[in-house]
Amino acid sequence: MVPVGGAATFQTPSGDPGIVLQPTKGQIDDLVVDSYNSMLYRRITAAAGLHGQVEPAGETLVPVGTSTNFTMRPDRFYGIGAVTVDGLAVGSALTYPFTNVWDEHALSAGFVANLTASGVPEFWLNRINPAWTNNFAAHEQADSDGDGVNNAQEYVAGTDATNAQSVFRLDLGWGDGAPVVSFPTVPAGGVYGLGGLRRYALEQADGLATDDWRGVAGLTNVAGEGQSVIYTNRINDASRRFFRGRVWLEP
Repeated sequence: MVPVGGAATFQTPSGDPGIVLQPTKGQIDDLVVDSYNSMLYRRITAAAGLHGQVEPAGETLVPVGTSTNFTMRPDRFYGIGAVTVDGLAVGSALTYPFTNVWDEHALSAGFVANLTASGVPEFWLNRINPAWTNNFAAHEQADSDGDGVNNAQEYVAGTDATNAQSVFRLDLGWGDGAPVVSFPTVPAGGVYGLGGLRRYALEQADGLATDDWRGVAGLTNVAGEGQSVIYTNRINDASRRFFRGRVWLEP
């Protein structure tokens, strides 16, 4: 506030005087300076996350008391994720209406990958074969590289579905006088796992007919970080032993 008898000058961004209050002429209380006529308009700011757009984007000036709509447009093979208005969740609709606008607002839209029923991203299957643009439930069951593992299993394992040499396997060797079982891990991330965790388990059985598979102690829930998992198999209590590995994704 500038009281009567004082003097104040308010400059424009260029430095020129914009408002000059002369002594004894009056006072200013709660002066608001903005880049638009805030008596006639309200500002709505819209922002989009990765893999989509919001229209209109950026700042939109809406006449006071009127209404307007914002549209969320996901990229191909993506859908609407979380949409918030003024920090509060409002669902995941393709459009959001602002009615009888008297306040400023902020809208933010996120986008998520479309997934098959088993959790494989449609965009990942399209990268395997760009001709695949629909019927992804069938495409994830195909074995694109002929290695005996379907595309959905390749996605979970983090292997290359176009390279028959890229598979999840156990390697058998010998070290310190005992058999050694090992396998490499692949971290989740990028297009594989969408930011979750890839986990591994090593299991063993003394025979195949009994189906008595049991987890190897300490190796039943290994987080994949690109490391090699190595287990020295000392079969003092069995004449032979079988091993198998499991891999899965978790959010």
